[in-house]
Amino acid sequence: MTKERLKTIIDQISIEGFENFGSDEDDFSCYLINRNDSHKWLKIELTFGKNIKETYASIRFDINFLAVTRILNKIMEIEYRPEYPYWWKNADTINIENEIFYTINEERIRPVLKNTITSQDVDAFYKQIQFIYDQYLQTFIDKYPDLKTVNNEIIEKKSSDEWCNFIPGETIFKCLIIMKICENKQYYEFLNDYKSNIENAISNGNSRYIAYYNQLIKVIEYLKTDDYKQFL
Repeated sequence: MTKERLKTIIDQISIEGFENFGSDEDDFSCYLINRNDSHKWLKIELTFGKNIKETYASIRFDINFLAVTRILNKIMEIEYRPEYPYWWKNADTINIENEIFYTINEERIRPVLKNTITSQDVDAFYKQIQFIYDQYLQTFIDKYPDLKTVNNEIIEKKSSDEWCNFIPGETIFKCLIIMKICENKQYYEFLNDYKSNIENAISNGNSRYIAYYNQLIKVIEYLKTDDYKQFL
């Protein structure tokens, strides 16, 4: 299968409500984003690999709760570039759980295109992407409809060591923002303990935490004001 044929197939992937931003010609990754909800965006990322018999798609999925992203990026002075919504930094508030990720990327489930490609193969490829969305991703979306659910089901029920399995990248900062927005009663207790642990680490000679600590203080100070409410 030629690169041109694969690009055409990727560019025609369609899921209702999602905008396909087309394939990256370097690695043939593809992003589909649903921006129909004013409070959250949904992002599907497909990356493509090959073996002797076929080309296959690996799927990642995350939910961007816009308030969290906008607050964190305001604190970190990161601007949003509307021409690249799929590269918006910190825009993955929660991603699919490991169990779901591994399941949808198993050989028996992942979407494939045989090298001896036919129109039936392409149809089956599209149908499998839709099946994965309907069977697995939509279930995940329904499970976490809003930040209150994220707070109740992840932050309150999981240990802080587990949060990173659900809330990737700048996990603690995102969790502090969610806790603040949701008026989590454990906010100050967790914050004080966590801040104290970082301070102790620095006092014991772990200078690598200094830059991170400075960012933590910026998050804390910003959340002390009502400025964050402009993004709710």
